[in-house]
Amino acid sequence: MLYKFKQELEKVQQEIADVTRLAIVIVDKEGHYITKKQNYSEFCSIFRKNEKLKKLCEKCDVKALNRSFCTSSPYIYRCHSGLIDMAIPLVLNGEYLGAILIGQAILLSNESYGVERILDKNMGKSIGDSMKDKSVRDAYDKLQKFYHEELNSIANMVYYSSFYIVENIKSKKWHDHKIDNNLENVELSISPVGPAVNHVKNNLDKNISLEKAASLCNLSVSHFSKVFKKEVGKNFKEYLNGKKIEKAEYLLKSTNNTIYNIGYSIGIEDTSYFTKMFKKHVGVTPKKYRELFEKKNKTVY
Repeated sequence: MLYKFKQELEKVQQEIADVTRLAIVIVDKEGHYITKKQNYSEFCSIFRKNEKLKKLCEKCDVKALNRSFCTSSPYIYRCHSGLIDMAIPLVLNGEYLGAILIGQAILLSNESYGVERILDKNMGKSIGDSMKDKSVRDAYDKLQKFYHEELNSIANMVYYSSFYIVENIKSKKWHDHKIDNNLENVELSISPVGPAVNHVKNNLDKNISLEKAASLCNLSVSHFSKVFKKEVGKNFKEYLNGKKIEKAEYLLKSTNNTIYNIGYSIGIEDTSYFTKMFKKHVGVTPKKYRELFEKKNKTVY
């Protein structure tokens, strides 16, 4: 959905970037970039040029997204390089649309976590001494520095901005820019795979095979698979499992149903398999997801 409002999101992002001067980008719920990254630090760019460190950066981003989605609130954390980052979720009617990722700052109250420690921890001999040079230290010195209270204020400001974004989408004040191959348009369009998408939407409690989906669209399995990937942006199994997990998330938050019953309601009778599948998509087990949500609701932000 957020792709349809890219222009408006970029305007909001620009204002936040100008005020905070922090690195910022808006992503969808799967972590894909919707806007262009702004104020990206030279220090982090150096880190991400190393494939091993890049994977650690991406792992931090995914963990932050999952945590913010579970709690529906800002998640402030220290990344593997020792910098402070934040993930602020965008939630519409209980559905997670994406998040605002902002940060790459140094926490002033803990300056002991300096460049030497970062280099020792992440850029040891196994990675190469060539990166232990003056350019890295100079890049580190250019990073923004904040006290804890200042970072909390920034998180709150961006959090309030998330309400503005969601309200404008909900009230349809923002123009709905049509984008080719957008998943949200498939169900209501004359797409050749529309019948399969609608069938999934109405039958999440069933195990829908690829063959069944293809037959609903009067297409061969091979042709259906190609068209579905082109129209939706992911293969049929990924789409089906994603929708099942979305329903499970909703039930975990809005009901007291057992983990087994929730799994059963999305066509999965094996609780261990459901737990494994849920954790793969969300990052935590169904039980932990519910605990985090309940804890968040008991806490006054």
